Amino acid sequence: AKYKYAFIEGAGGSPSVFSRNFTNIFFVQPATADHQADPFVQYILSLPANQRPASAAYPQQDDPFVSATENGAQATLEAAGIKTVYKQVYPPTQTDFSSIAAAVKASGAEIVLGGTIGNDSISQVQAYASINYQPKAVYMTSGPSTIGPFKQALGSKVNGIFTGDGWVQTSKAPGNDKFVAEFHAMFPKVTDIGTESAEGYSVGQVLQAAVLGTQSIDNTKIIAWLHANKVQTVQGLIGWDSIGRPNGSFLLEQYQNDQLLVVGPANDPNKNGDPVYPKPNW
Repeated sequence: AKYKYAFIEGAGGSPSVFSRNFTNIFFVQPATADHQADPFVQYILSLPANQRPASAAYPQQDDPFVSATENGAQATLEAAGIKTVYKQVYPPTQTDFSSIAAAVKASGAEIVLGGTIGNDSISQVQAYASINYQPKAVYMTSGPSTIGPFKQALGSKVNGIFTGDGWVQTSKAPGNDKFVAEFHAMFPKVTDIGTESAEGYSVGQVLQAAVLGTQSIDNTKIIAWLHANKVQTVQGLIGWDSIGRPNGSFLLEQYQNDQLLVVGPANDPNKNGDPVYPKPNW
């Protein structure tokens, strides 16, 4: 901001990034972190009254991204009458989740929203399964989207787990087939492309569109153009508000029959399944 540069970023969606109201930031994902779990929350609140859970637990890693996601979901669920019966922030170095699992089970929480990054998501599931804690639904912020390691570690225990993502490899967004094909040509040994690759590629698409749109590499012109236009990326069509927050929606995904399916939002072209609730036992 000091040097008036356009800052087009593929990661960095915590609300704190935008709290200083800079006008040169453009976050290239469908929505900010505090809205990642919105499709899950909307699904839970759409359930008939006699099926809707009454309580929720929020074990979460101490991380700005997961905290924003968890806190956003918690506020909406609490406002709708779903009581918070457990919340614990644990350090990124946490590896033993036995005490957390025991406390979550003791709380009687009907659903769990776990703020996870990677290995902690696997360890949480293993801890819950070891004490036969069977919540009706589990949503985890990002661990389950690391498809290979997650499935390899948990096997059939993955089934029923929800997560959110801004992109899937089978995305129907224009240009995605080209991106996937070129990625596999460069990295033929990689089967599952990480979301981070799509986010980085989308940053390039946004910059390219702005340079072509302004016929310039002048940062002032690029900033003004991006505020006035939306850009088609492999993550979908993205536009921004005055401080660079995108205005779209994340996907809601759920493991079913050992596959990660897109189960929401209901009108999304990538949807290839319907949510399962309650989840099957571990």
